[in-house]
Amino acid sequence: MAIPSGLGASLGAKIEAEFGKYVAPDAFYEFDSETLSRQNNYLTPSGLKSGRMGGPVARHKPTTRSASGDVTMKVPNKGFGRWLNLLHGNVVTPEKIEAGTAYKQVHNIGTSAPVGKSLTVQIGKPDVAGTVQPFSYIGSKITQLQLSCDTGGELMATVSLNARDEVTAESLAAPSYPTGIASLDFTGGEIKVASDTLGIVNSANMSLPLPMKVDRFGLNKSALAAEPLPNEYIKPAGQLAMEFFGLTQLNHFYNCDTVKVVLNFEGATIAGSNKEQLKLEMPASHFIGASPQVGGPDILTVQYPFEAFDNGTEAPVIATYVSVDTTL
Repeated sequence: MAIPSGLGASLGAKIEAEFGKYVAPDAFYEFDSETLSRQNNYLTPSGLKSGRMGGPVARHKPTTRSASGDVTMKVPNKGFGRWLNLLHGNVVTPEKIEAGTAYKQVHNIGTSAPVGKSLTVQIGKPDVAGTVQPFSYIGSKITQLQLSCDTGGELMATVSLNARDEVTAESLAAPSYPTGIASLDFTGGEIKVASDTLGIVNSANMSLPLPMKVDRFGLNKSALAAEPLPNEYIKPAGQLAMEFFGLTQLNHFYNCDTVKVVLNFEGATIAGSNKEQLKLEMPASHFIGASPQVGGPDILTVQYPFEAFDNGTEAPVIATYVSVDTTL
């Protein structure tokens, strides 16, 4: 019998060969929480019948369905490239760095649409009788990735998913976790804005939304939607919370300067000078506020929100992930 609580839960995923076709998970991740759930649409009972005051039950029935929700996890030092891969349409192959065991993945986000890329995500959800019930989310696509890190904390990821369907008929894949799993944290974090000296940055966050039309239902004898397709510009955005260190960042806001913003997090050394790493580069960013305010006798702090754009030559967001992963 499994632990009859969240302590017995599991999260697995595998890249699908065909959108919406179940494949058994082959990679497993530690996670903090999830909110994935199925949504049904229904026909609303109507039709007048003399003497009837309530809607006819025979006409209330489910029509289309899908599933969606978030998975929150600490960004791991292994395996995170599989999630980054769903943010674009490029083919990424980890490249060996020098002669060591470190491999680098570069994900250019905003240069191509992630059409044809999807995952089967399976959450093992334990019931109080000690049975872990398999909830499989087929045709899962990322609609947003949020990354955040505070002083004293770990680099956190919230992955927002839209799935074609939620099913419970597939067998639970037995979790098998890679050895040496660790998370990236604030001690390896560094924030850069152009060539500025920033002072103390207390926290940083980044949001990578991928707008898609997810309700592609039609008259095709199916309750399930076709693969979601992009239907709006991506609008990456973030925020730096920091001590007020002078007017440099404020002037970027005043002047609408185009600057490069880099969020870099490193972990343990893999080999030589190569460390575990997740680096986000936004080559063409604008700060969009705000001014510092005096709230009392303490050190002044200010939050600088920014947005990332396409400069015509580089991806709006470049995510570099260094690990021992030889494949996604």
